[in-house]
Amino acid sequence: MENDWWKTFFDRDFLPFNKDRPYQDTEEELNLLRFILGERGKGRLLLDACCGPGRHAIPLSRDGWRVVGLDRSAPLLKTALGQTFEEEDRAMAPSWVRADLRCPPFRPAFRAAISMWTSIGYFEQDSENRRMIEAVYESLRPGGVFVLDLANRDCLLQRPDTLKNWWRRGDSFFLEETKFDPTTSVATTRNVMVTGNTTKETAFRVRLYSLHEITRFLLDLGFTIREGYGGYGRQPLLLASPRMILAAEKAR
Repeated sequence: MENDWWKTFFDRDFLPFNKDRPYQDTEEELNLLRFILGERGKGRLLLDACCGPGRHAIPLSRDGWRVVGLDRSAPLLKTALGQTFEEEDRAMAPSWVRADLRCPPFRPAFRAAISMWTSIGYFEQDSENRRMIEAVYESLRPGGVFVLDLANRDCLLQRPDTLKNWWRRGDSFFLEETKFDPTTSVATTRNVMVTGNTTKETAFRVRLYSLHEITRFLLDLGFTIREGYGGYGRQPLLLASPRMILAAEKAR
């Protein structure tokens, strides 16, 4: 797999394989965000970092946030924009920005920021992955809250076997296989889509982090960790938790 696999994966393969995933519960994720962010909306700026097709950005804009969705992928932003035009009140629709999160075109203006569904860890160098978190910090106002949602490395460390998921969408069948290498902390996922006699395959990899690693990144920047959860239902954050969801506040 190429080092820069992400340059084509999110433009070409992400939507065909990830649309309508049966174990992707957007409403539960949104409820957790609403619990953490509280009443901070009402016209305040929120950055959705690596927003993808806007499945969080659009509902949060309906809640009253002035949402800016940032993503590098033009096809994903086009999909988000298409959903925006279906909104009745376009005045409250998110603004969409195509940019690399490592160098966002923002000043410190946001009251809140979110990064959902493991959007950090795609780069070969840890310094590049840390830069994404640093850029979010720089975009927040003092006292701003950052919700970071990542897959938990320590959970996969306890699962040496290959993780497999199957699902069906229409006439297509999907297989997702994830293998974790504990020596590099890299999870490699192979996706296969079968439609009739046609088979399409793609793959991606993510550098996963443990709680102490990601906490150190945040604290070194000047964040304070407010709370943490192991799942979208506000489960405690444990070694075996599948998710690692942290709410951090920028120093005032």
